[in-house]
Amino acid sequence: AEAVSHYFQDDVTMDFGQRTRLGGLAPDIGAWEQDPADLSLTGSGSPNSVYAGDQITYTLTATNLGSNAASGVVISDNLPAGTNFVSAASTQGSCMGGQTVTCALDGLVSGSNAVVTIVATATTSGTLINAASVSGNEPDPNTNNNNAAVSTTVSAAADLSITLAATPDPANT
Repeated sequence: AEAVSHYFQDDVTMDFGQRTRLGGLAPDIGAWEQDPADLSLTGSGSPNSVYAGDQITYTLTATNLGSNAASGVVISDNLPAGTNFVSAASTQGSCMGGQTVTCALDGLVSGSNAVVTIVATATTSGTLINAASVSGNEPDPNTNNNNAAVSTTVSAAADLSITLAATPDPANT
């Protein structure tokens, strides 16, 4: 059997996904690119200011801003030094926690989002910066919006005690 190659002689052609591609003298091998999904991540922390020993709740929202579905969506959050992990939950998928929290959110269709809530205890005073990221299996045309950072101010807790003494005892006079 004779091998047959197909070449495009025109400057522009359409691929199987009806996307315009440059043609020229390249063989048509039926290859196509994956459609992009533009994932974004926003975050917040509550409260903004705490005392050492208090809990901080971080809320992370992953959104698919692209026109196509995203698969294999994962939020990764490395909790800052000066915190201890308490819990993590998500509106879909599952989370595994520790100082690094990983939430496998499965897929996000276009325009949808998933929310992850992480609770940590502040252990030292200072400014804590919690940074997280989102990723997926599809190409992402805008990776600048795939990260979120939240700042929390932690003050030292007061170690105060009061001793009250009265001489003579006013209750017995």
